[in-house]
Amino acid sequence: RVTPTSPQKEAYFIHLIGSHDNYNRRYTKEFAKFGEKKMVDKYDNSIFFTDHVLSQIYALFKKREKLLVVYFSDHAEAVSEKRSGHGFDPAYKDEYEAPVMFYSSIPNPHLDALKEHLSGKVVNLESLDDMVKIAMGVSTNLQKVSTSKTVGVLSPDRQLLVDDLSFVVIIKLCSSRRYEVFRFSPLFCHFCLWTSTCYDRV
Repeated sequence: RVTPTSPQKEAYFIHLIGSHDNYNRRYTKEFAKFGEKKMVDKYDNSIFFTDHVLSQIYALFKKREKLLVVYFSDHAEAVSEKRSGHGFDPAYKDEYEAPVMFYSSIPNPHLDALKEHLSGKVVNLESLDDMVKIAMGVSTNLQKVSTSKTVGVLSPDRQLLVDDLSFVVIIKLCSSRRYEVFRFSPLFCHFCLWTSTCYDRV
């Protein structure tokens, strides 16, 4: 039960179904904003629907005086007309570029320190728990946040560098549409990171 006006410190963990293939099963028809002709259209529709769900969740908590929101994905997706999804072997780099987003309703020096420490770096999601502890002020050990580009492919014993993987789509989609879809309104993030996921998924 959500108690947004409770004076107690509370933590909520909400698991969303996300944008897994088949993407057309991850949104309702009224959120088919970009059509459904191409795979990327369906994927973007699923992100658009996720944006709506996140805005509804945010609305439950936005009146709290102190609010920290962490939104992340445990993996990314390779999205093309030929191949879509994750867990491919050989793996694609697309599958490892997952977003992590932090939002604080108050000035948060812990997040500022984390942002400065990670500026321009790729973060390995194996240290997501360390980043959350730092954001909460429970830890100050910035050195524990992994920037390793070593990832596991389907199992911990098959490791390689994420830079050695190829993209399923050579020309990445960086259209204005992508920014329109991926806005998570009205949640404006303190900062966002693109991470490299590891086999020890959260």
